[in-house]
Amino acid sequence: MSETNTQPEAESPVLAVVARLAVPLTVLLSIIIFFQGHNKPGGGFIAGVLAAIAGVIALLAYGVHAKVQAPWWVVIANGIVITIWTQSPSAGLITFAVGAAFNLIGCKKTIAQFEWWKMSVVGLLISLLAGVVPMLFGLAFMDHQLWHYTLIVHDHLPTATFFDIGVYLIVLGTLMTIFVELGQEGGE
Repeated sequence: MSETNTQPEAESPVLAVVARLAVPLTVLLSIIIFFQGHNKPGGGFIAGVLAAIAGVIALLAYGVHAKVQAPWWVVIANGIVITIWTQSPSAGLITFAVGAAFNLIGCKKTIAQFEWWKMSVVGLLISLLAGVVPMLFGLAFMDHQLWHYTLIVHDHLPTATFFDIGVYLIVLGTLMTIFVELGQEGGE
């Protein structure tokens, strides 16, 4: 009997069913809170914590040997929902690009094999660059601007978004490193 499910057998079928819905919705909520951050409470830190919560749900439901890759329809749907929710094509493109990069880097890796600490390092570099790049243009460290542009429609992108992407990756990478290590401690 051949099974095509990419997830390992869960200990609790109820938790597995809940995880199939909860993980993508938690990631979507994380992204919504991320893009809400500059005008309202939220942003990179709390969005990274929510994304790590999605990782914990996956760890509890499937264990450390589950694939880290999300279904492509989830990546595409998240980009579309964020574009509509924020009314910003740039937010949708950033969401799709980050999701696609995560899938391509993590393909064929399990949660335990994925090197989450590297995500934290990349996040730190992005955050530092967000502070240093304005200095190259004669501005103060961490001085942020609002970029206005027109692709298909008129849109704007705060440069602080790049700092928040870095914070998001630092928080997600650090928490997932801790959670995976705790998950493997039980008896591998």
